[in-house]
Amino acid sequence: MYCAVPTLIWLIGIRKMPESPRWLISRGRGAEVPAILAKIGPQVTLPVVPVTDHQQKVAFSAIFKGGYGKWFFFVVAFWSLQIIPVFGIGTYLPTIMAQLGLTGNLKYLGSAVVNCLYLLGLIPIFIYLDRAGRRPTLIASFLVRSVALVILTLTAKLNLPFAIVLFLFVLFGASNAAGGSHQFVYPNELFPTEVRATAVGAVTSFTRILSAVSTFLTPIVLNRFGLQTMLAICAGVSIVGTVISVMMAPETKDLNLNDAASLNHKITADSVPDQHCDRIVDHV
Repeated sequence: MYCAVPTLIWLIGIRKMPESPRWLISRGRGAEVPAILAKIGPQVTLPVVPVTDHQQKVAFSAIFKGGYGKWFFFVVAFWSLQIIPVFGIGTYLPTIMAQLGLTGNLKYLGSAVVNCLYLLGLIPIFIYLDRAGRRPTLIASFLVRSVALVILTLTAKLNLPFAIVLFLFVLFGASNAAGGSHQFVYPNELFPTEVRATAVGAVTSFTRILSAVSTFLTPIVLNRFGLQTMLAICAGVSIVGTVISVMMAPETKDLNLNDAASLNHKITADSVPDQHCDRIVDHV
């Protein structure tokens, strides 16, 4: 019942969502585009987009061709490395709190507070995602949560005070929430319109499977190897995410969708575009 209500609201609200201007153009319905752009905002522009044959079908394998396989791996990697620890820790947080020495109602209170304060991470990301860019904010989110998890791993047997444990878990969760915003940005910017829906769907499927596996394995690791080992694995996963982000994350904040989807061999991961391009609002 509780899940059905927001789903119903979403189904009603989505009926008012306009079609993607690029999708309309690809289907020969370009005359509808100006009205949609006007609704989005007066500063929103759409450069000339080649009109393609709307009967043309794109094969699933297209998401791995033309250099897009690299971006598919990058998105699957950073997305998976974000959600594996958060699903494992978040699902069993009261048990983890108890093993850290928080007995009685403290383990439930701590879990409730931590889950509520995860949303704090959305404040800085709303401010800095477009200002600082996608690349530095993704790296920073992985780095902060890695530090929090490393400290929790090293102090797992020390029975730290409630406030410190709470702070470290909030730091982990908030930084993960901030980094999670990239799951809605990078996939839509790195893949062109003709393969975007297929690529995003495939990425989401892979990450959902991995999140289910991590949720299933967490209690097994806790029982067989202990809390410290489980936290060490989560810390290791976050560190790997930091490394992959440093090595692969591109900067797309000053690129329109045409240029962002053509990054494959034009710029390296640590380069920054020289000129500012009009931002384009588009959706899957």
